[in-house]
Amino acid sequence: LFPIFLFDMEVCFVFRIERLLLNLGARPDHRGYDQTVIALGVLLSNPAERSVQHIYQRAGAICGLSPFKINEGVRQTVADIWKHQRENPHLPLRLNHRVLSRYQPSNKVFLYTVATQLRIAGYDMPFGFQPNDQ
Repeated sequence: LFPIFLFDMEVCFVFRIERLLLNLGARPDHRGYDQTVIALGVLLSNPAERSVQHIYQRAGAICGLSPFKINEGVRQTVADIWKHQRENPHLPLRLNHRVLSRYQPSNKVFLYTVATQLRIAGYDMPFGFQPNDQ
């Protein structure tokens, strides 16, 4: 579940992340959905971060899980989205106005691509803590 520290602006921000994930075919009832939303929020709060492990550590600190569990959760969400694509080939996945590959991307490629799409749309407000927090 989402942490209780979220403020009204951050809740709105989370809804925007969720809307994009749901449009891509993510399953909110599956393990990993919440972790993916939080990992994307962490990445958007620090877009210069190039280490996916740091993103997992920060997301894990927010939701009380290990970085390994965050990694697994993101992997499950990516798998759900690509399964949805295989089952619905008439609905091509689009991010940044490009049809995504039929091959499932790595977690890092997925997170950074989705974060870029959200930034382009103007959804890069802080999420939980600032980049200098440890």
